[in-house]
Amino acid sequence: MDYTAELKYGADVEIRTCLEKVGNSSMHIHHEAWQNNVLAARGKAVVIHYDFAAGKATSIPEDIRQALLEHVQ
Repeated sequence: MDYTAELKYGADVEIRTCLEKVGNSSMHIHHEAWQNNVLAARGKAVVIHYDFAAGKATSIPEDIRQALLEHVQ
């Protein structure tokens, strides 16, 4: 997370999220927090497709992966 400006209490905060990358078993999601047209924070989350029953990361099913790829910016 990078903080680039101060957020003020009481004013609306707009959260912008976009998909940056889709891998075999993960995806990178970019987030930004804006207030009064000023970028206040940005960060990235890496989300792993996880099989809890097997206790390990697993490949994203191809149909889901293709649908996610349509949204990569």
